[in-house]
Amino acid sequence: MPERHRRQLVGDERTGTNGTGTAAVAEKASDSKSSSEKKSEKKKGVSGSFKNGKVTYLAPGKYTVSDMKGVEQQFLVAEDTEIWDYGDICGDTNTGEGGQGGIECTEAELETAAKKGFTAEVVISNGIATTIRDDH
Repeated sequence: MPERHRRQLVGDERTGTNGTGTAAVAEKASDSKSSSEKKSEKKKGVSGSFKNGKVTYLAPGKYTVSDMKGVEQQFLVAEDTEIWDYGDICGDTNTGEGGQGGIECTEAELETAAKKGFTAEVVISNGIATTIRDDH
């Protein structure tokens, strides 16, 4: 084999263009990316029902609810979160026996009430509140 041809092969192997090198590098990058995606899919927020917890405001769309021991759990509010008032969130006072029952509130009303603090049952799924119902 001529010297010039031999150098070309060495150069190709070093840069990873010999056919298998490029595919191996691309495959490793793909494996790394899918591994990262798998890790983020496994990461999930807290789920559970927090009864008689004090709800407080943190930032727009972010709140905390304290459990019976006073430990606070952060949660987010989504567009489909149901916010039900029985006297503390929207200000409906006619919710007792013979009253109209709970009414649905907006997130703006929830934010205003949470800045003052109120007790509620908060059902959380993967870190997002599905239902917030005041305990009034």
